[in-house]
Amino acid sequence: PSTEAEDTGNVPNTASIGDGEFIPVDHVDVKIAESVIKVDQRTKIVVTFYPGNASDRSVFFSSNDKSVARVTSTGEVIGVGEGSTIIDVTVQGDTYKVLVTVI
Repeated sequence: PSTEAEDTGNVPNTASIGDGEFIPVDHVDVKIAESVIKVDQRTKIVVTFYPGNASDRSVFFSSNDKSVARVTSTGEVIGVGEGSTIIDVTVQGDTYKVLVTVI
């Protein structure tokens, strides 16, 4: 069986809080472990929510050029071919752009 991560497109990565009280997101911090990677190398986009117990922590990841880099629903970025592309990270209608360069 292949261990290759599959590009799932705009699939949400969600976490739910079961206490019944809605806690809004104040802001998010979006970071990438490494912005320059090699072909077949992987890196991770991490989204941190403030407050940490916010009720809706849905995140959507999407690569603008899948021939350069793919991204999974959990924010894992895989280098595919040389070049640069933007990974869109969408949280509650706001889109954050992360530049990835594959060498």
